[in-house]
Amino acid sequence: MSNSKRPHPSTADLNNNEIISNSPVQSKKLKSVDNSNGKKSYTIGQIKELRMLNFMCHKNFSIEFHPTSMQIVTGANGSGKSTIANAICLCLGAQARTTGRTTNVQSFIRKGDTHAELSITLANEGAEAYKPEIYGKNIHIIQRIGAKQSSYKILGENRQVISTRKETIDEINQALSISPENPLCVLHQEIAKTFLLNSDSQKKYQ
Repeated sequence: MSNSKRPHPSTADLNNNEIISNSPVQSKKLKSVDNSNGKKSYTIGQIKELRMLNFMCHKNFSIEFHPTSMQIVTGANGSGKSTIANAICLCLGAQARTTGRTTNVQSFIRKGDTHAELSITLANEGAEAYKPEIYGKNIHIIQRIGAKQSSYKILGENRQVISTRKETIDEINQALSISPENPLCVLHQEIAKTFLLNSDSQKKYQ
């Protein structure tokens, strides 16, 4: 039998675990890994940054995305990976029921807190940019979830509020080809458990 000892986790592993687990007091920021060489630009509609405050298991959490075609988020069970997908969809106007967790958006408020806030930044550059004269190169969407109701703010690159209408988010999604409620675009963990087992094709694509 070998007497070799199990290696200790590296500093990088410890740092990664600290970020993923998320301290309830200090804000954590996670950056996706960019293994590409050379500078790349964001694709129109690509997520640049996501912020969560008092949302599910996260007290104060943010993640920045690089302009690459694939983003991979890793972490232990219960660390909040699925929470990121839920936050993205809700902030982009999806109904709570599409997450497969609940029909009440207030259920996403972190236990012990009275409200939650989500913020997402979308790239809006290039020839097909959506109303660049109004929004500029970035579109910021903020959703505040209160105990009784939720509200939205849509801001441009200069952080000036342009709209507070949910319909504005729908228009942005359509222009940038974003479908936060389509399971072919975002397949939530709870939905995945039953989606493929559903023999009714009409329910799969409704």
